[in-house]
Amino acid sequence: MAAWLVGRGDAPPAADLRAAGLGAYAYTALAPDHPHRALLRMDYMRAVARRLDIRGALLPLLRTLQQAGIPVLVFKGFHLSEFVYPVPGARTYADIDILLHPESTDDARRASEAAGWRVDYDSAEVGQPHFHTAFELTHPGTGVCVDAHRYALGAMTPGLRLKRRVTRAVWARARERTWEGVQVWEMDPVDALLVGLVLGRAWGADGWGVKAHDAVDWRLLRDRFAIDDRELEERARELGCARTLQLFRERCDPEQGRLELGRPSRAWVRRARALSAPENFQLGATLLRAVQAPRVAADVAAALPYVIRARQAVRQLPDLGELLPSLTSAAPPLDAAASRASRFRTIRGVCWGSRLTSTARGCDCLVRSVALYGALRRQGWPVSFVSGVRMEEGRMRKHAWLELNGRPIPELREFTHAEKYRENFRYPPPAPAWPVPEPRKAEPRREPVPAAAVALAG
Repeated sequence: MAAWLVGRGDAPPAADLRAAGLGAYAYTALAPDHPHRALLRMDYMRAVARRLDIRGALLPLLRTLQQAGIPVLVFKGFHLSEFVYPVPGARTYADIDILLHPESTDDARRASEAAGWRVDYDSAEVGQPHFHTAFELTHPGTGVCVDAHRYALGAMTPGLRLKRRVTRAVWARARERTWEGVQVWEMDPVDALLVGLVLGRAWGADGWGVKAHDAVDWRLLRDRFAIDDRELEERARELGCARTLQLFRERCDPEQGRLELGRPSRAWVRRARALSAPENFQLGATLLRAVQAPRVAADVAAALPYVIRARQAVRQLPDLGELLPSLTSAAPPLDAAASRASRFRTIRGVCWGSRLTSTARGCDCLVRSVALYGALRRQGWPVSFVSGVRMEEGRMRKHAWLELNGRPIPELREFTHAEKYRENFRYPPPAPAWPVPEPRKAEPRREPVPAAAVALAG
């Protein structure tokens, strides 16, 4: 995979390209007579169909925000797919990332709700007004998701000057353009490469991990806009991330033939943290946990009974088809606006509780998902339990997660599991794609009326 992405090897099998999220791109990049291309045609067709759904849902929202005088900057996957890749739709992405001025987020949220979009998450409601994500939206008709950011960086620490300074610098060099008749803003190409890609991987939740499409994003941005090393390094010095850029290029630099996919070793990450900017996502998350420790402890205490019961239930009744119906309680109608904060605290408590009570390394996703299913169903959230499998390094990996309104619950940040794992179980089961007609009742056989009787009736 890495050799092909840097132009030094043949294309990997179609299944590997599809698993890496490169199926649609590979269909547009491979030669017409390449044997893998025909196998990837449906990947590209699905990407085109999804792009049409996104276009139909997003355009009215952008028009509403434009009429309200709220500037919107599009970046990351959606921006690359529409404005950088040679063929729109070839770059896949989980949701649409937009950047708003921090002072306009409240107005933008109200305008979005008035336009018919559903708010799935609001950082201010859950006590994190400093979080880079202001709110998350879902379009009820198509399931299209929008992640509205107040900062261009993923740093979590309250009062962090770096994220505000970088965000202001991004807006200062942003460019306005027209997309489908609507005015939007986009990052300067150098910022799209440096902030959208490099800092997103290095200072964000990815922890210096490199994804397969990062090499394509890097190469297309540099080639299309003729970005040279001099202006890239100069901008990195302005933003205070020159060392981070150098470290990232040790793992991803297609021009030099370097590409190390996945997460780096712990030793490499420790070295990178010591040499790069100290104000990064991991440090911010650690400080934030220390500040919120008392509230987290209270959430764990409230959620621990659900975790203990879920662990016992999974051992005693491993058949999920029998276990989950017993946890599906009827609840009163849910006031989502008033309950999102309680949902956040319940999820936080269950996640930490499952880690603390787990005997295995890491978090037991099955116990966590069963506990969350029971707890959130009791609150009235119509969540679904989903499990799936995938092959990784010759071994079958299993995972379980929860979905709300057709997508993974936003607090767990597991938006790509539906793409990575092949679903093998869901509860409640999905509705049939086509309505199943009810069997017709057999009508009693009617005996022919004798002609004499007809004559008498006449």
